[in-house]
Amino acid sequence: MASSKELFHLIQSLTTAEKAYFKKQSSFGSSALNKGYIKLFDILAGLGQYDEEIIKKKSEKFPFSNYLSKAKNQLYHSILKTLRGFYLPNSIDLQLQEIIQEVELLYNKALISLCMNTIKKGKEIARERERFLYYLLFMDWELRAMSWSIENTWTEQFYEELRTGIRLFANYIETYESGNKVKQLLYSTDADSRKQRESNELIDTFLMKDVTDGFSARAQTVILGTKFIVYMKRNQLSNMYDQKAAHLGVFEQHSFLKTDFPVAYLGALSNTALTAIELYKYKEALSFIDKLEHFLSTIRENRAFLKIKGMEFIDSLKLSLCIIKGETNNTVIQIRQVESHLSVYKTNSLFSWNECIYDIAYALFTMGEFKKSRKYIFQIVHEAEGKMNENYLLKYKLLGAITNYELEDYDLLEHSIQQLNKFFDTPGSQDCFEKQLLVLLRNTLEVATKSEKIKLFDKYLRSQKTDKIITRLIGIDYTTWLTAKAKNTLMSNIYLEKFKQSQNPG
Repeated sequence: MASSKELFHLIQSLTTAEKAYFKKQSSFGSSALNKGYIKLFDILAGLGQYDEEIIKKKSEKFPFSNYLSKAKNQLYHSILKTLRGFYLPNSIDLQLQEIIQEVELLYNKALISLCMNTIKKGKEIARERERFLYYLLFMDWELRAMSWSIENTWTEQFYEELRTGIRLFANYIETYESGNKVKQLLYSTDADSRKQRESNELIDTFLMKDVTDGFSARAQTVILGTKFIVYMKRNQLSNMYDQKAAHLGVFEQHSFLKTDFPVAYLGALSNTALTAIELYKYKEALSFIDKLEHFLSTIRENRAFLKIKGMEFIDSLKLSLCIIKGETNNTVIQIRQVESHLSVYKTNSLFSWNECIYDIAYALFTMGEFKKSRKYIFQIVHEAEGKMNENYLLKYKLLGAITNYELEDYDLLEHSIQQLNKFFDTPGSQDCFEKQLLVLLRNTLEVATKSEKIKLFDKYLRSQKTDKIITRLIGIDYTTWLTAKAKNTLMSNIYLEKFKQSQNPG
């Protein structure tokens, strides 16, 4: 039985279209039960926050108040049933579940011919859309149905189909498992050299997998997506781009993947565009952004989360493109564009809101608008503290520390360092540049005076150890740093010198 709070959160999560569909379906028939559902639904939908006493008080004048707990439970299941109908046309999984229910009904009525035809239809859809578990369920029903058949034709073809289905399913599960193992090894903090060597060998073995070697389309996306993460951790941009381009190729070749896994497709487009930007492939990046916008325009309004996620990707990519091309005026325009979407993000997704605020903060940072940048960082930390993964907070707080340094606000810099203290002994899944910066901050805590701390910070920034640490932190590189013209700050001078050295290695 669902709790009252779970029902409340379910109703609060519904979009306008979902609510309208539920009320329309509930209005069919004139039973007091249906009318009661709508009344209880309206009471819960109208609450700003959950309050059991208010619910009871508002329910007193309605008959369902005498069995409120039961009415809530029935309403909960009624909403879920309605949502299944709402999303059925767009969900292949819901469609396959419905076909399985039809198969069971026909089987129980001993209508074996109709049952076998329905099984055949389900198998074709499941095989085409690579839903291997559903495929095996249909094979199981086929096995049962054939036992009723007069011919009893358990042919070798049937067993070959069954073996193929099992092999494809096992292959997908094995690929998914090995991909997750690689990700765990990438983010492992084990310092043992032997284990690290073994981990690298396992990762390198995974990188040798050939996606054309009999893997299903879904397994190919797992392999290519995991390879991308490996190369990202190793900071190998060209390999990152190649893997994501191949990843997108699988989506284009097997169009059902875009329909069935739209979030994965949006992510693949976004990551490919971002990698193209970092490689200065501006035309390619723009073409991926155009594809992203086109795909987003085809998504129905009832998929609110998907639209918000796509909008976040587009805002972030366009802002990154303006920054890396050094287009100050366009960067300002794009910042305003992102700002206009912030209320939508905050209402629907705290994560999207945080990421877009961060994008604005580092855009302002590259323009030398450090006070404005810090203002946005403060907003993120205030809203996200205790609500988000600590590693995301680390990213925000590191940029805040660098901004305090640029502003020569040594009191706040010291405070920033103290806030980051918790990360020193629990590095978790931080990237290499974040770990190195944490080492720097730990060292600053060990010196006696504030001026010595800043001196150490300054010395570290000027040392060769910093190679792209700060630029990787804020998502830009040497050329971007120059074109952004971040005033005449210490860090811009450091990177100007580094850039000259990179152009004239002799």
